[in-house]
Amino acid sequence: MARPIEARSRALRLGVAGTLIVLLTAAAPGTPQLSTLQLSSTQLAARGEAISSRIMELQRSGQGQRSIDRTMAREFGLVPVPATAETALVALSSDASCVNLPKPTAYYDHGMHIVSASWSWKNKPGTTTRCWTSDTSVYGGNVGGADAFGIYLNREIIYRSSGGNAYTETNVRTQFVNPEDWDAYGVVYKGQDRSNTGNRQYTWDHGNVWMYFNVLSCTGTQTFTLKSKMGHTWSSTLLSGASVSDTGISFTFTKVENRWQAVNPVAGIYTPC
Repeated sequence: MARPIEARSRALRLGVAGTLIVLLTAAAPGTPQLSTLQLSSTQLAARGEAISSRIMELQRSGQGQRSIDRTMAREFGLVPVPATAETALVALSSDASCVNLPKPTAYYDHGMHIVSASWSWKNKPGTTTRCWTSDTSVYGGNVGGADAFGIYLNREIIYRSSGGNAYTETNVRTQFVNPEDWDAYGVVYKGQDRSNTGNRQYTWDHGNVWMYFNVLSCTGTQTFTLKSKMGHTWSSTLLSGASVSDTGISFTFTKVENRWQAVNPVAGIYTPC
């Protein structure tokens, strides 16, 4: 049986990444703190997993951004950067309204910046049944081709590390291992979504992606727009490619029907300098 998400994320914070988090957040006044730039790739990935999973947990519990910021500062020593205004965006397909895409969140983390984004499927109106069930009548196999989810910024950055996860309704996790693509503007992951026989658990019910980065320079004021994007397929349509560039995240589909793509309805505005 899968552990509840709260227990799992706490285990991440206190388990594999626990020592690092203490070093980064609990140093006595006047004591030099360990920088994220000093962490190994494995250590940085463990910390990114813990931070992003905790943010998703707080978002799914209904907490507002100020409350999330206070929690992340207290538990991880993250610094909310001022001027996080919001800009309305338009979903690329009305079908994409079946999925929640919260505003991506970014923080300064002891020498680097980390951005996290998540998604979660909604229920059908007036029911407790997820919207994804409209996309398949056969349970126990793939739902179309692969799905994809990623984060991108409107300014060039120095990519450091990234990761992410997809979860079923009962929080059984599938960890993303290798990005489908990454560059100086973001990262995107692709994975096959499946419905399980019997309980109809869906492997992409909700999930998250995180990315550590540094800015190229901090001369003057630089404002970054943070966006997430998701692609979904069903029936015989495949998502054959996902890429990141200075124009955003692009998906390639094998058909024009039985698929949608969407950006988050509210973008994050991040001013690191």
